[in-house]
Amino acid sequence: MRFLLLFDIDGTLISSQGKAFAALLGAFRQVVGAEPRVEGYSPAGKTDPQIVADLLATLNDNQKTGDHLAARVLRAYQEVLPQVLKHEHIRLLPGVAQLLPVLAMHPHVVLGLLTGNIREGAQLKLELAGLAGYFALGAFGCDSPNRNQLLPYAWERAQRAFGVRFSPQQTAVVGDTPADVACAKVWGAKAIVVAGHTHTASQLVRAQPDAVLPSLSPQLFLPVCLSLLARPRQG
Repeated sequence: MRFLLLFDIDGTLISSQGKAFAALLGAFRQVVGAEPRVEGYSPAGKTDPQIVADLLATLNDNQKTGDHLAARVLRAYQEVLPQVLKHEHIRLLPGVAQLLPVLAMHPHVVLGLLTGNIREGAQLKLELAGLAGYFALGAFGCDSPNRNQLLPYAWERAQRAFGVRFSPQQTAVVGDTPADVACAKVWGAKAIVVAGHTHTASQLVRAQPDAVLPSLSPQLFLPVCLSLLARPRQG
């Protein structure tokens, strides 16, 4: 049996040390001509379109809302991000450099992405991190602003690429926020989350994931993940 592992990017695989969000804010100011209120706001777990919608909502200006304006901000973001985000800003999170080569060689594992990044942003981040070659497919924030609707896109692309219709039991979403847990659970997939970068273990436990890990160390991740996916369906 083959298993589909879908990884979030920011806070799970890498940190851009705030540079990606800074680029999005720069694109927002360039297009909208206004400064959004971001005090206390966290983009963690949100899709890029959702973040832009949230920022527009802070303006309290009906003329500064609408899908067309959000689309313009995201197009500007594609241009601004490569200017702001460089290789030296990317930090691989613990265990990632060791885990991905092992998973890539595993005969029963297909690696993919489930990320709130728009496709172009995801690709740039992974290229800068040296990780782009590991992921054969993905679901992205440009597929839907609602993260809970992304998993079917990944399943469809996996079926096209590998001829396998992955079931929820064969699928695990790997992330770092309660939103990653929710987007897996709504479709009956497994959810594995890594504590420490954006949320504490106790915060993540409240979201009821299938597993909470302190890092993506292969020694921790592999036995937990493969055991979960091999577990017989309940009921």
